[in-house]
Amino acid sequence: MHAGFGTVLARAQATGAVRADLSAAQLQRLVCGVEHAVRLGSPADRPVLLDVLIAGIRA
Repeated sequence: MHAGFGTVLARAQATGAVRADLSAAQLQRLVCGVEHAVRLGSPADRPVLLDVLIAGIRA
């Protein structure tokens, strides 16, 4: 799974969809952080947190 994660990220970066300065390890930690926040918060927080994550990794 981790190797696939890096491959998908590299493809997204190559197309200019995702920030070039983001590493696969950083993105994995970021996704884990959002997942943790979702578990601690309200289900209503999920769309907002996902929107923030996606907006933050865009190029």
